Amino acid sequence: MFKNGLSLAALQIFSYAVPFLLLPYLSRTLGVAGFGEVALVWAIGAYIQIFADFGFYVYGAKEAAVHRDDNAELSRLWSSALLIKSVLLAISFLMMLLAAFLSGSSISLFAFMWVALAAQALAPSWFFQGLEKGFLLLVFALSAQVAGAVLTVFTVKSPDDLVFVAASQAFAWVAVSFLANIFVAKKYSLILSIPRPEYLKKTVSEAYHLFAANVAISFYVNLPSLALGVFSTKNELAVFTAAQKIVFALQGLFTPVSSAVFPRSSRLAKENGVGHTSFVARFWLLSIACFFVFGSFLFMFSDEIVSLAFGAEFSKSGEILKIMAFGPMFVAASIVASNHYVIPIGKAPKLKKIYISVAIAGSVASVFLCGFFGAVGGAYLYLAVEVAVCGWLGFAALSMRQKT
Repeated sequence: MFKNGLSLAALQIFSYAVPFLLLPYLSRTLGVAGFGEVALVWAIGAYIQIFADFGFYVYGAKEAAVHRDDNAELSRLWSSALLIKSVLLAISFLMMLLAAFLSGSSISLFAFMWVALAAQALAPSWFFQGLEKGFLLLVFALSAQVAGAVLTVFTVKSPDDLVFVAASQAFAWVAVSFLANIFVAKKYSLILSIPRPEYLKKTVSEAYHLFAANVAISFYVNLPSLALGVFSTKNELAVFTAAQKIVFALQGLFTPVSSAVFPRSSRLAKENGVGHTSFVARFWLLSIACFFVFGSFLFMFSDEIVSLAFGAEFSKSGEILKIMAFGPMFVAASIVASNHYVIPIGKAPKLKKIYISVAIAGSVASVFLCGFFGAVGGAYLYLAVEVAVCGWLGFAALSMRQKT
């Protein structure tokens, strides 16, 4: 588990580093207008990615972890994932074309970005995660990212080469996704077939709840920025975004840890209910303790961190960061409660209600907080939403434990 966690941590770091190192080159080569076009297709692509994944990154990993020694079940799961995602990707292609038409952007740029997203969605990342093969996931994902970055540098030389930004990513991910699927098919003796209708129905039904939850999460996570953009000024949005980048970077540290532990908690839920509860409780307390320390550090040195990262112009972001400092602690606690307890015991449908309810309540509160208090209101909105999610999930988990 520790080895798998190290591989996933490395993947998380490189997933941030490679695109970040490419940004200065693209901004200078494409200019403001060209870079704006790319930023738009990236933003739309992020929602297409959630739509095409359909919750498989969690559901697929859980099922693969539980059935890791059953090649027939793994084959059915793999085949179902490819079939369901292919149907969703066909729908998403029409969505991308519509977005290109409405925004007046290049259809070729959006089409190549769709190819890149499709290849990424069809890659068996969830399979590697479920079988605790973090190193293999690191190798394939990093190969695609590096190859795409290198191709971009070689093909994009002026604003006229805008389409090659997406085309480079498309070629890289198509090649790597194809090789990754061939690898898992041979390595684990998987057989591609059309799953039975009842199996597909069961898979869609169970994965849908995670998909709906992910949509709601994505909405409320981005809600403060969206609300500030609508109800406040660009300066307030910039001040908030600077602090948010630091907070999100800290939250990102928990992703590989959670991913590494997830297969273990999924298996324990099936094999040993009491042991699973004890394991999750220890993991929950350890996560809170660690992120309380990190949050305390952010709180005490918020001004110095902001000054070092963004300069004196963003001095107000220090105040915002101080308000948001302990948010990652509540996020980590929520992830443990949902991904490591609620989902493994088969109660994923309960999550949808929680996330959607918080998203609706947050939307109403955002009008007042962001409209009257700007970036400070956005910071309190972020904190309030994460506290509400954490508290509700904790209460739900305790209720489920009492019933079992």
